[in-house]
Amino acid sequence: MGFDGYVDHVEIASSTDIDTMINNNQISISMWIKHTNLGGGDQVPLIFYFDSGNRHFIRRQSAGNLRIYQNIGGVGNGQNTGNIINDTGWNHLVWVINGVNNQVYLNGADQGSVTLTYPIADLPDSTKIFIGAGYNSGAYYVFAGNIDEVKIFDSVISPAQVTDLYTNTNQTALPSQPPEAPN
Repeated sequence: MGFDGYVDHVEIASSTDIDTMINNNQISISMWIKHTNLGGGDQVPLIFYFDSGNRHFIRRQSAGNLRIYQNIGGVGNGQNTGNIINDTGWNHLVWVINGVNNQVYLNGADQGSVTLTYPIADLPDSTKIFIGAGYNSGAYYVFAGNIDEVKIFDSVISPAQVTDLYTNTNQTALPSQPPEAPN
């Protein structure tokens, strides 16, 4: 999917599948991302979004580092992961959410974990998922580039499963994905 960095995004409407996944407090997201513009401001490849006071997302900041951020009930907090995306080639990004722990992998390598104040289960029911854009404190963050092979799992995947996704092999069994939305 190509994103122009202005308005393009994909919105996955709220559903009982998304609510159940969030309420179980374990989610893993895998995606290939390719930036076409590294300049400018922050870029958001994925966000769980209810409203401006309730969201949980990952973004590439203008310096290239990835930041996990949340705002639950109007109280925000976030941390940088320490990994840097500073090229316009394809990068494989995996974000594993297990309660308040957020593990990030870039190109198959563990980039460390970030512990946030609130578990993702604190997001209200009817939360949507946005791919390629996000809203935060009056600013609309977009993604300029391509995102491919987005996979959302309703469980925590292991480092071996992350490697399989990155190398496109099937050495370990991956958990089932939630059903696809109807066209």
